[in-house]
Amino acid sequence: MSKTLDVTSERVDDIPLLLAQLEWMGVQELLDKHFVTHGNWKSLSLGWCSVVWLSYILSQADHRLSYVEDWANKRFKGFPLSLTPIYLQREDHIKGLIRLLLIALRVLTLLEFQVRRHLADKKQKLSGLYAGNPKRTTNRPTAEQLLSVFKEINRVTVAIDSQVDSQIEQLSPLQQEILTLLEIPVEIYTQLKGKFNLVS
Repeated sequence: MSKTLDVTSERVDDIPLLLAQLEWMGVQELLDKHFVTHGNWKSLSLGWCSVVWLSYILSQADHRLSYVEDWANKRFKGFPLSLTPIYLQREDHIKGLIRLLLIALRVLTLLEFQVRRHLADKKQKLSGLYAGNPKRTTNRPTAEQLLSVFKEINRVTVAIDSQVDSQIEQLSPLQQEILTLLEIPVEIYTQLKGKFNLVS
């Protein structure tokens, strides 16, 4: 009897960090409380759907699955929270998108504030945030710099028949330090690995 081997690699990048930040901010509960869905809604709550979408917007800097072009004016009229034309025709859709992008802007602002406050309290600086100059330090990192550190984190899953083993790349000291400054446990990444059996 031959065994079936299936190996997959998927990028997780900064998604766990963003989901933890949005959860800490209570975005999902806030949206579910104020935007009640109709009785036919059977899937994830509107709050969770919005949190997942916001994580994507912040991670990819894209609200339309296309390139988003510079913070509030720079960030709101360009990368990473662009209000580039997307041809929305209904006013309520336009308002909804702008409200979601405002929440995303608050997430970025809060990321920066938390890290900068903790660095100031500890009288520390972060190094390794500048491409081409890894020894350059700063005590005022931008949200974009912080999130870019988490790009290219992969989870590899190996499945042999019904046995599955999943491993995630070890976080660098800089990634661990940023998570500590944000008061987000490293387990948001380490919980993505493990062994389990598929039930058929």
